[in-house]
Amino acid sequence: MFTTGFSVVNKYGEAMTCETLTAAQIAALCDHTFLLPCEAYRQEALFTFSGRISARRGVSDAATDDERIASAIAEEADAVDETPTADRKLTEKVNKAHQEGKSAIQLRRCAFDLFLEQTVALPIHPYAVCVRYSDVAYARQRLPHNIVIAATIGFPDASACSLACKMNEMATAIAEGAQEIDMVLNYNVLKAGHFDEVKREISAIANEVKDHAGVLKVILETSELTLEETAVACQIVDACGAAFVKTSTGFSSKGATVEHLRVMRGHFPRGIKISGGVNIHNLQNLLQAATTPGEPISTDPMKLRIGESSLLQKLGTGAY
Repeated sequence: MFTTGFSVVNKYGEAMTCETLTAAQIAALCDHTFLLPCEAYRQEALFTFSGRISARRGVSDAATDDERIASAIAEEADAVDETPTADRKLTEKVNKAHQEGKSAIQLRRCAFDLFLEQTVALPIHPYAVCVRYSDVAYARQRLPHNIVIAATIGFPDASACSLACKMNEMATAIAEGAQEIDMVLNYNVLKAGHFDEVKREISAIANEVKDHAGVLKVILETSELTLEETAVACQIVDACGAAFVKTSTGFSSKGATVEHLRVMRGHFPRGIKISGGVNIHNLQNLLQAATTPGEPISTDPMKLRIGESSLLQKLGTGAY
């Protein structure tokens, strides 16, 4: 059981009470996430092609750059950490794929397959699985239908994708089985003060998602926003009718923080999704910050959501 039973007073002098949540209750708030692109596996593929695991020791001064990369990656892989057993098994299977000379594309597919298999095999399931829009059909075929599929669009850099592109990604995701859409706020436009442009883009997507009875979450990328800009973003998203505001893509300089979550909770009346760097050590404080002062932590996934990529395994194995 994950215990959050305590009462504290925040800086405003208001009591903040938290209830005790079971692992199953936390899992029921989770968007279990796999968002790494093929490019993330390129160095691992270079390692495979340049030296193979059996030749990773004793790199000579005459070694190529690829061989040095191979050695560095091998040293990282040998580092002792606190990875749960399920994660170690996944790593071992991906390492086997390395030895077989897989490309970055094949390694990514292998990792995604294992992620999906692991999700199904866990004793407690998440509320949703969050994937890139291009992975929706593959994930839907392999997950039970009680697990919702959420798809990212304009991800992770909203400024690199036009509204037309985002609309196409959204249409593809919904057609292939996504019930929720996680779109990235174009925070550069927001920071430039072009609020009407931000509102037009979110409204266009929100209306389409609503027409398909879907749920829209807007990723604010709070690490790139001041607290004041976060408040403005929340007000715009609220006016557009989205169901959630979400802290982070997980690909920026910082993930969820207590300070930004308090602002989000104070300026957005519907769902909050905590995402980016969530772990067993900071979960309690982040849940508390996303909760209205004086109220218990919600166990309703339409009011509170946790974006995570490894927390669920720890809950499922009792490693918390």
